Amino acid sequence: MTHLKSPIVAFAHHPWHEPEWMNRQQLLSRLGKRGWPVAYSYGALDWWQRGSKQWQTSPWFNGYIKRDHIYDIQPGRKGARWQRFPAYDRFATYRHARYVRSTVSQPEQRIIVMIFDPQFFPYIEYLEPCDVVFHAYDVFTGQPSWSDRKAEWQTALLAKAKLVTASSEAIARSLNHEPVIVLPNGADVDAFLNATSLPEPEDLAPIPHPRIGYVGAINRKVDLKLIAEIAAQKPEWHWVLVGRIDRSALLSDPEMAEYLAQCEQFGNVHFLGQKDRREVPAYVGNMDINAMCYRATGDGWWKAGYPLKLHEYLATGLPVISTPIESVINYSANIHIADDYQKMIKEITTILNDGFAKHNELSKYDASKYSWDTLVIKLEKLFFNINKS
Repeated sequence: MTHLKSPIVAFAHHPWHEPEWMNRQQLLSRLGKRGWPVAYSYGALDWWQRGSKQWQTSPWFNGYIKRDHIYDIQPGRKGARWQRFPAYDRFATYRHARYVRSTVSQPEQRIIVMIFDPQFFPYIEYLEPCDVVFHAYDVFTGQPSWSDRKAEWQTALLAKAKLVTASSEAIARSLNHEPVIVLPNGADVDAFLNATSLPEPEDLAPIPHPRIGYVGAINRKVDLKLIAEIAAQKPEWHWVLVGRIDRSALLSDPEMAEYLAQCEQFGNVHFLGQKDRREVPAYVGNMDINAMCYRATGDGWWKAGYPLKLHEYLATGLPVISTPIESVINYSANIHIADDYQKMIKEITTILNDGFAKHNELSKYDASKYSWDTLVIKLEKLFFNINKS
């Protein structure tokens, strides 16, 4: 039986072409590879962006680049929104939505609209006829930018959507909606299975062992206090942090700013910057331990997340240590978990002394179950069900 692969128009708030891919690039590129026509947009430009690098590098008119099996929409400066003038702003939103739609579908063809952030709800009315899918990758209500207006958009989006998915159980609960299907983050398994055999990157090679690695954005979700406390107690252990530092967010929080400054002063904490996704396996594979050092206290959005690195770390076969966030606890048979710096020091000491053999014995893990390819097949089946309804 041949299933209809409807055109997909997807909206998320980051440009497609970034060094490190998020779940939307992983999912959508694979859907495109499997024959779904996919257009991706991060929305029309806005006049308030004038003078920014993003504005200066954007084309005058809407366009697209076909890459990674999708149409990557390049919003034009001539079609920018202007929220100060509601009528013009609505027209700019309409123009952008119809352009994105036109790259993959005929005007009256029914499409799937996949929304990754409630802020894109206003585009939906201009994309009809369509079936709406909402994938919640975060607890949006816990973000600093959350507002009454965004709350209205999320409520309307949940009411409109034919399918609602979430990256974790905690995110699903936060939506107060039924049903929500959990579609966790996965791993590019083929890239990480042989990561330990990859040569050391040049900027990693001079750093002594033992190395405790973290790969990902360095923002308010990262427990810099924990890292600073361990680095001070164990100067012979080297923390290697690979990722972009979100300085504006960290410096806006005095406590986080203090611990960032401490970490940058330690000789055994190394910030290597953001790397292209194709380089990441070599960094992960050349650590002694890989860490998910997320904040596990307070009411922040970080507690509900599903780390993008979870299954990438596990696929390497190297030991993994983490703070006790909910999505990680579910894999406690494969991950060393500690809820404060003293317990983490104890766990790391155990791993370094005799834990490698023990880790390999205990860690019965089937990476293929958590590959992005496996997850995309699941998502594809959900899309086929939408077409039947």
